[in-house]
Amino acid sequence: VAFLIAITSARRISELAVLSVRKDLCIFHHDRVVLRTDLTFMPKVNSVFHRAQELILPTFCWRQTHRHEFQWNKLDMRRTLCIYLDQTALFRKTESLFVLFQPNTQDRKLSSSTIGKWLKAAIAKAYESKSLPVPRGITAHSTRSAATSAAWAT
Repeated sequence: VAFLIAITSARRISELAVLSVRKDLCIFHHDRVVLRTDLTFMPKVNSVFHRAQELILPTFCWRQTHRHEFQWNKLDMRRTLCIYLDQTALFRKTESLFVLFQPNTQDRKLSSSTIGKWLKAAIAKAYESKSLPVPRGITAHSTRSAATSAAWAT
C-alpha cells in the first residue's frame, strides 16, 4: 500500500508518514480516496498551497468489463486501501495510516525511515521480478522520480 501510494502520488516520504485514517483526513468516495495531511504538519516546502494540497487517489476501472481491467483492479488504490484498513483494524491503536504489523510492534506508527526502507525494497523487488539488475544507488526517493517519469511518458 505504501509503495502504491508513493508511486501514484509522487509525494515525499515525510508526507506519507503523517497520513492518517481520521475520517476528516481519509475520505472515501465511490470513485476516489482523498487523503489530507494534518494541519499541524509542516511540509518541506512550507506554503499555503503545499499545506492544503490533497492527495487524490482515483479508482481504477470501477466497472470492469475487459479482462485487463480485472487485472488492473488489483492496483486500484481505493480497493487496496479499503482492504489494508480492514486488515489492520484488528490491531490498529493509532490514527496513523501506516502501522507496523509484526506481533511485537503491531500498533506502532511507521517512521519515515521505515517507509523509505519499504519503498527501496519494493523498487528492488520490481526489478528482480523482471530479472533485471537492481540499479546501484537506488533510494526511496526514486519513487518520486519514477512516478513523475511515468506520468510524462504517458
